[in-house]
Amino acid sequence: MSKNVKITIVITLVILAIGTLYNTYNAFIYGNPKKIIESEEIAVKYLKEEKGYQYPDILMVKGNYNWKESYGKKYGGFIILKDNNDIVYSYIIRNDKIIVLDDIPTKY
Repeated sequence: MSKNVKITIVITLVILAIGTLYNTYNAFIYGNPKKIIESEEIAVKYLKEEKGYQYPDILMVKGNYNWKESYGKKYGGFIILKDNNDIVYSYIIRNDKIIVLDDIPTKY
């Protein structure tokens, strides 16, 4: 192998190593975007099926990832309803089930 080929291989491996480290860091700090969206969908489904809310009644459902929490409680989010837009309800997702940390009123 010539010297240029060896240098090219080393540079490629260094770039791949840096990219891998960056992606690992990104996933650790910011979480999996698909799981964040999935947590929002679980929360909306919970509001519709168990609490009786419809889409116009829900102002915001914002999923988030908290890397400081223990393993099962990293994904969760916040809910703001149209009826009580000054109250922010929080939830976490554990084993694809929602655990509501605040008491969300049932829609009549």
